[in-house]
Amino acid sequence: MLNLVMYFVKERMDNSNPFSNLLGNLPPQEQHHEKKEIDTINHEEKQDSAESSKCELTMLMEEIFLFSFNPDTKKYLYLEDFAGQLKSDEEMTVELVGRALFDRLFQLSSESSAPITDATDPSIIPYLFGCYKRAEVAEKKGGKDKRVITSFQNIILSNAFTALKIPYLFEGINISEEVYALLQSSFDPLLIARESSIYTFFKDIVEMFKEEDMTNYKSELCQAFFPLLDLTKNRLKKQGSLTKNNEFWPIVRFFTFSKDLGEVLILHSTPASDNGREFEDTLLGLLFAISCIPKTDLGPFEYFDRPADQPPQTTEFTMKYIWTSLSSLHSNLNDLFYNLLKCCRDPVLNWLGSCLEKNVDKGKLWNQTTQELTPRNYVSDRFMLNFSAVLLHLSNPIVTSDEKLAKVDPEYCSVNTENRDVAHEKGVHLIGIEKETCFLPRPKDFVTSAPKFGVSSDLFFITHKALDLSTRLLHEKLVKLSQELNKLERAWRELQSARGTSTDQGIEIKERMNMRMSLYLSLRAAMTEPKFCESLMNFTTGSSKWACQIAANKKCWDDVDDITVLSEENRLPFLPEFVATNVCDAILFQRRFNALKIEETNDDLRYIFDFILVFMGSKEKMKNPHLRAKLAELCENILPQDEDRSSARFYREKLFKQYKRRKLLAEALLKCFVSIEMTGEGVAFEQKFNYKRPMYVVMEFLWSLEDHKNVFKKLAVDAIENIEATDPPLFLRFLNLLMNDAIYLLDEALTYMSQIREQQAERGDGSWPDVPVFQRSEREATFQHITMLARFHNHLGLATIKMLSTLTSEIKDIFYTSVLVDRIASMLNYFLLHLVGPKNREFKVKDFEKYEFKPAEMVTCICRIYVNLGENDNFCLAVSADGRSYSSSLFEQAGNVLRKIGEYNLLKELDHVAMHIKQASEQLKTDDEIVTLAPDEYLDPIMSTLMLDPVMLPSSKNVVDKSTIARHLLSDQSDPFNREPLTLDQVIPCPALKKEIHDWLEEQKKKTGKNTNN
Repeated sequence: MLNLVMYFVKERMDNSNPFSNLLGNLPPQEQHHEKKEIDTINHEEKQDSAESSKCELTMLMEEIFLFSFNPDTKKYLYLEDFAGQLKSDEEMTVELVGRALFDRLFQLSSESSAPITDATDPSIIPYLFGCYKRAEVAEKKGGKDKRVITSFQNIILSNAFTALKIPYLFEGINISEEVYALLQSSFDPLLIARESSIYTFFKDIVEMFKEEDMTNYKSELCQAFFPLLDLTKNRLKKQGSLTKNNEFWPIVRFFTFSKDLGEVLILHSTPASDNGREFEDTLLGLLFAISCIPKTDLGPFEYFDRPADQPPQTTEFTMKYIWTSLSSLHSNLNDLFYNLLKCCRDPVLNWLGSCLEKNVDKGKLWNQTTQELTPRNYVSDRFMLNFSAVLLHLSNPIVTSDEKLAKVDPEYCSVNTENRDVAHEKGVHLIGIEKETCFLPRPKDFVTSAPKFGVSSDLFFITHKALDLSTRLLHEKLVKLSQELNKLERAWRELQSARGTSTDQGIEIKERMNMRMSLYLSLRAAMTEPKFCESLMNFTTGSSKWACQIAANKKCWDDVDDITVLSEENRLPFLPEFVATNVCDAILFQRRFNALKIEETNDDLRYIFDFILVFMGSKEKMKNPHLRAKLAELCENILPQDEDRSSARFYREKLFKQYKRRKLLAEALLKCFVSIEMTGEGVAFEQKFNYKRPMYVVMEFLWSLEDHKNVFKKLAVDAIENIEATDPPLFLRFLNLLMNDAIYLLDEALTYMSQIREQQAERGDGSWPDVPVFQRSEREATFQHITMLARFHNHLGLATIKMLSTLTSEIKDIFYTSVLVDRIASMLNYFLLHLVGPKNREFKVKDFEKYEFKPAEMVTCICRIYVNLGENDNFCLAVSADGRSYSSSLFEQAGNVLRKIGEYNLLKELDHVAMHIKQASEQLKTDDEIVTLAPDEYLDPIMSTLMLDPVMLPSSKNVVDKSTIARHLLSDQSDPFNREPLTLDQVIPCPALKKEIHDWLEEQKKKTGKNTNN
C-alpha cells in the first residue's frame, strides 16, 4: 500500500515539478545541448557551481521544510532514517527533497513522542501550510532560485492534495480536524483576504483537482471537503448558540474562496427530500437557526427566565444584550452570503429559492393554527427570521438606489417556473412565483419579452416572499400572545381581588403567564433588533416607491406629476399582493412594537404615503378590497397623533401638513370606504366594520387640518351639484353608507345590551349555579360571546355617530336634500327614543365600561347632530314627520340627560331646535290631512308618501318617487321589486302623472285654504 502511495505522489511531483532532478526532466535534445555547454566550462568553475547549487538547495530545504540530512543540526529536524538510506554519492535534488518530505510526514504522523515544535509538528495539513508560507517568505526575500522555490511549493501542494484526496493514508490523523483547526488559526475573522497565503494555498489545491480530472473534479472536491463540512455541522449542532458561534465562521467563509468551493458548500447544504424542515438541519440551516427564539413555543427558554417576577431593568438589559449578539450573527451571515453570491451566484440563488419553495405552505392559515400540535414539515420561525434578515441586507443596495430599483422587473412574476431549467435560464429562482395573486388579474397566455432577469429582480422578490413567511407570521404570533397575556393578567387580578393568588389556580395562571411572556419577549427581541428594523424600513419604503413607479410606468417616482393616472402600459397584473401585504405589515408592526422607527425613516416616509394615495382608492390599480382596506389601516399607523414629544412625529406631521400630494388623501379614503361596501365580494358584514374603524380615525384627524377639511367640503358641494348623476357622487354614497352603518351598529349594540341585562339578572337571582356543569359552561361561553359582540358594536356605533356629528358641524346642505333628509331624521329619532325614552331601562347593565357602552356620550353626539342641522326647515319637517319615533316629549327627555351630565350649552341649543321642530309638526298635520285624501296611485309604493316627481322603473314597470329610488340606488343598484340591474339614468319620467298630482295638490290647497310644505 505504501509503495502505491509513493508512486502516486511521485507521479504528481513529476507532472507538476519541472525542476525535479535538477534539470533532469528536460527533453533529451536540450539535455544533450546543455551537457555540451557544460563540458566547455572550466573544470574548477563547474565544480564550484555544483557545490553552490547543492548548498542553496540544502539551505532552502532546511529553511522551508525545517528538516535536515545533517546529524549535527540543532535547529531543524534530523531525518535520521531517511539520511541513513541515502548513498554517499547521491546528489541533492528536488525529487530527493520530495521523497524526504513524504517520509517525514509518515514518520511524525505515526510517532508523536517528540516535543512539538514547528519542525516536529506531527500534523499533515497545518505543517504543509507552514512550509508553503515559508516558501512564500523565501521568495519575497529574493536572492534565491525562484525555480527551486516553485518546485518546493508544488511538492507541498501535491502532498496536501494527496492528504485531502486519500485522508485514510495517514493513520491516526483526522485531516478534516486539521483543516478545521488551520482555518480557525489562520483566517482573519473580519475579512476574506484573497491575497492571503491560506487563500492561495487552497486555491492551488483546488486547481490540482481540476487538472487531474476535469470531468469529475466537482464530485472529487465534494468527497474531499464534505468531511470538513460534516465536522463543522456536528459541532455547530452541539455547541452553537447565539453567544457561542464565532469558531464556525472561518470554516464556512473559507468556502467563499472560489466558485468551486462555494458550490461544494451549497451542495452540502441542499436536502435530498422535499421536506422543507430538512433545510434547517443542514450546515447553513443551523447557522440560520441560531436565535434567542426557543426551538418550540413551549421552551426551553434561554433568555427571559420568569420575566413576570423580574424588574423592567432586567428585561431591558437582556433585550439589549440579545440585540448585540443578533447584530453580530447577522453581520457574519451577511458577509457569508454576500461573498457566496460573488463567487457562485446562480447556485446560491437556486438554494434560496428552493428553500422558500419547500417551505411555502408555512404561511398558510391551516398550518399556523396547527403548528404547535403537529410535527412540523417546515423550517422554524428562528430560521426564517434570520433568513429574511440576510435577504434584507442583500437587497438594501437595490431598494436604496433609484438606478438599481428601476431594474426590478415585475414581469419576473409572469415566468412559468414548472420547467426549472427554463426558469433558471431566465434568471428566475423563486419557483411558483407565477401562482401568486397579483394586484390585478393576470392576462392569459402572456409571455414576457425579457430575455433574462437580473439579480435585482431575483433578490427583490425572493426577499418579499421570505418576509411573507417570517415577519408577517411572527407579527401575528406576537399580537396573539399579547392578547393572551392581557387575558391572563385580567384573570390574575380578578383572582387576586376574589380569593387570593396562592391557590392552585393562581399558581397555574402565574406559570402560564411566565411561559407565554418568555416567548413573547424572545420573539419581540428577535424582531426589534435595530439594524434589522432599519433594513426592514428601507426595504418597505423602497418597495412602496417601486410599486408606485410601476403604476405610473416611470423609472423615477419623484418625476411623476399626476399620480392618479394609470399608465397605458399596465404592468400591475404582475405585482404579487404580498408586496402590499409586506409594506402594510412592516409599518403596523413597527407602530405596535417599535414606534420611533417609523419616524426615523425621515423624508422617505413620503413613499409610504404615496403608496397609500396611489392604491387605496383605486380598484383599477388594486382589485382586492381587503387589501385596499389594509392600506387605510396603514394610513392610520402613520398618523402623528399619539406621541408626547413633537420631535417623535416631526416627519409625519410634515407629511399631512406640507407634503405636495396631501390633499389627495381625503378623496382616496372615501373611495376606499365606499368600495368596501360595493365590492360584490364575499366580505363578511362584521369584517366591513373592522375595515372602517381605522378610516374613522384617519377622517377625524384629517378634519382637524384645514386643508383636508376643505377637501371634504368641496366633495360635498360636488355631490349636491351632481346629485342626480348616473353614478351617484362619491360623498353622497359615503354619507348613505355611514348612516347605514350607524343604524345597523347601534341597533345591534342595543339588542346585545338588552340580552346582557337579562343574563345578569339570571345570575343575580341564583338560577345559574343550579344547572348542570356543562350547561353552566355553555351559558358562560354564550355570555362571553355576547359581551364581545356588544363591545364591538358599541365601540364602532359610537365612532360612526361621532363621525356624523363631526361632518354635520360644517357640512349641512347635502343632508337637507330629499335623498338624505328623511333618513337622517328618522335615524336620530329612533336612537334618541331608545336612549332617553321609556325603553332605556332595557339597557341598564352593571359596569357600562366593560361593554364600552357610553349612552351619555351617544346622546350628546345625537343631540349635537340635531343642533347642527336644526336651522333648516326641511330637516325639522322630516324630524316631525317621523311617526315611528318622534313625539313632543322626545327632546324634553333628551334635555334631562344633558342636564345630568352638565351639557348646559348644548341643552340651550337643543331647546331652540325643538321649538323649530314643534312648529314644523303643526304644519305637517295640515299636510297629512291632505295626503290622506290622495288616491293610492299618487302615493309612493315604498314610502307611502305623495309622489312629487314620479318615475317608472324600466324592468318592473312600477312607479315610485324619484327621491325614493335615488336613495335606494345609493346602496343597491338594482330594481327593488325584481332585483334587475338599475341606474338612475334608466328611470322613465312620468310627466303626465306628475302634472296630475300637482294639479290635484293645488285643488286641495284651494279647498282647505292652507299652504303645504311639499
